[in-house]
Amino acid sequence: DEDTLKYCQHAYDEAVQRNDDLRDININNRLFYEGIDKDLEDRKNDPNVSRSAIFVPLLKPAIDTRISDPVTRVDERECPITLKPLNAQATGPERDAIAQIEYRLNRQLRESGYLTDGFREHIQGAEIYRTPSAVKVGWERIYVKKAVVKIRMKKFMGLPIIPTKTVEFITEESGRPYAEWLYPDEFLYQPNRSRFADHEYAIHRMWKCADDLRAMGQALGWDMKKVDKAVKEVPADDKTEETDSMRDQIEKEKGTAFREGYRDDKILAYEVYSVTYSDSGDEIVKVATVLANKYIVKKQNGPKGIRFPFVLLTANRLPGTTEGLSSVDIGRPHQRLYNELANLNIDGLAYRMFPPMLQRMGNNFIGTPKLGLGRLWKMIDISPAGIRPLVENQGMAPDLLPTMQIVAENLRNVLNAPSNDQGQMESPYEKAASVKLRSFGAAKRAAPYNKQCGLALIEVAEMFMAYNQQMGKDGADWVVNVSVDCPSLTAITDPET
Repeated sequence: DEDTLKYCQHAYDEAVQRNDDLRDININNRLFYEGIDKDLEDRKNDPNVSRSAIFVPLLKPAIDTRISDPVTRVDERECPITLKPLNAQATGPERDAIAQIEYRLNRQLRESGYLTDGFREHIQGAEIYRTPSAVKVGWERIYVKKAVVKIRMKKFMGLPIIPTKTVEFITEESGRPYAEWLYPDEFLYQPNRSRFADHEYAIHRMWKCADDLRAMGQALGWDMKKVDKAVKEVPADDKTEETDSMRDQIEKEKGTAFREGYRDDKILAYEVYSVTYSDSGDEIVKVATVLANKYIVKKQNGPKGIRFPFVLLTANRLPGTTEGLSSVDIGRPHQRLYNELANLNIDGLAYRMFPPMLQRMGNNFIGTPKLGLGRLWKMIDISPAGIRPLVENQGMAPDLLPTMQIVAENLRNVLNAPSNDQGQMESPYEKAASVKLRSFGAAKRAAPYNKQCGLALIEVAEMFMAYNQQMGKDGADWVVNVSVDCPSLTAITDPET
């Protein structure tokens, strides 16, 4: 137990360090995706010049359009995951059995929420954050109480037998696989590994209050004596001194507080999935559950056939790492340039209506001119008039709008996002031909991305099959020699169809 605890603590500290390095980047990426840019706020408050500072969303629609393509393809198919027998000579009954399993598998994927909100969140997380978007696949047990009516025959005072009804409640146990999308601070991984298959460990981190922790421990069979120890050691509320700023509190949490076992009356709980080997060289996955970074409450072997029950997705993976550059990182320069051009357009129109004015000293005005955006600057000599605009005929530069269109198209190109701009065509035939070529080009550029999303969906489905095969009471029906495919995402289709 001591060696296991030291290993878990070392793995946790190593993984948390990498997570902390990317924390601020991920937060800023999320804010930028939602339309909050600190540079615009600074320009809005510039005392030297009055300028518009509007965030014109271009990046978010491009990412949402890119996400919607695989999501729409999955939603349009009742069974996006297909099973095909590896045996080409499969009989009719065998194919019927595979079709039933295929329907049940897709139903479970939808009931778990992965094919509805979870699939979009998985892809969206990869688009926004640098840390890989992770989905945890597991098995949950379901207990249902059912009322059973029993009829008993009973004699009473020598009278004829009369039936007596009694109601008894019995508990039936069933189970099903689940897919849970994890936030960036919930999934920790070994840094400096190029592939997830090369990782020695993976960690699922949670912060739970005492009541939730006890309920979870009873359901999962933890050592409740150690759970009670961890709960009793929750420190009393430390009131922060008024001299501590919000930034100081954040830095404290980012430092030692996260590595300690307690935070805001909550207790740290994390599962470490690590790879070991038997004497014969077979790979074994061990799972250790640690509370407060000091108590191991459960140790067990991982499910067979599943190395780590996590499915990762990274939009633009960097060589030699598990994480990568998010689409927000790639599109940020274009979004800022687009904001600048749009604000220049607004400024040009505003200053054309309300230009700054020059006033010659000595001229008398009944009242100060109300010029809105314009500023009144007093000069010694302006001839021939006493007041005139600083720049004649200010307005929008003629190249701004075409430049904005170029920037918008370039952003969609670097993100491989489909374009909805059909342009101006001379004839309906040219317009239809151009739209078809553009659609086919967008489908071809997005094919690698759709394939990656499809492979993630296939991996989740294979884990569902493995859990059904091991945990389900009728698991024998799932032991079939099939290949799992997702043709709606992994293939390039004709845009007309």
